[in-house]
Amino acid sequence: MEEQDLLQQLKDTPFACSSLTRLSGGSANYVYRGILLDVIPTGDEFWNVKSVIVKYSLGHIPGNAGFKLDLSRCSVENIVLEYMSQPSLLTMKVKVPVTYFLDRNAHRGIAIQQDFRHSTDIASIIRSAELSNLWMRSKALSTSQEVGHWLRCFHEWASEPQQVDFRSKIGRNVPMQRLKHKVTYGTFIDILKNFPDILQKNIGVLEKVKERAELELLDLASRNEGPDQ
Repeated sequence: MEEQDLLQQLKDTPFACSSLTRLSGGSANYVYRGILLDVIPTGDEFWNVKSVIVKYSLGHIPGNAGFKLDLSRCSVENIVLEYMSQPSLLTMKVKVPVTYFLDRNAHRGIAIQQDFRHSTDIASIIRSAELSNLWMRSKALSTSQEVGHWLRCFHEWASEPQQVDFRSKIGRNVPMQRLKHKVTYGTFIDILKNFPDILQKNIGVLEKVKERAELELLDLASRNEGPDQ
């Protein structure tokens, strides 16, 4: 089992865990909440690190060894999180987890990240009748707007001339670019065929979006294959 193997691999690190609980969310890695054997003090007892998020990555998606994934995604994610910790991108409502530990070899990757243990993911709220009733429509709207505002700020920040190094590092992540394109822009029109009212009203725009995404992917691929890469 992945859990027992992972506990063994962590036992000689500062992040040895007494237990791992599998979490939902994400399709590329095994994701767990780990309860630490030894609490890591922070100077404020309320914020002492008692649990962590453990991402266990293999060269394929969980449960399907035939669906290959490049392990370079582990390093790229860590790079992104480091850049996203810029003060201008952090707000009281949107926080970026800290990566405490990253270990990668040719066969697997292990990332230990900050656990926002006092938070609840949106998927759990939607699926829970009790929680969803408490989550008023106005609250759902304000949360969506806050996330949208942050995403816009992030894209504006990433487009700034001084972020050329960030764009260069992310731009070389060809395997994940192709995968994300395949499972999003490559499939969304077929998925929307199950909702003809939506598709018929927007098919023209959606086809242009798909075409634009394909051109951008080809442009990225050609630049990455250039003589200076």
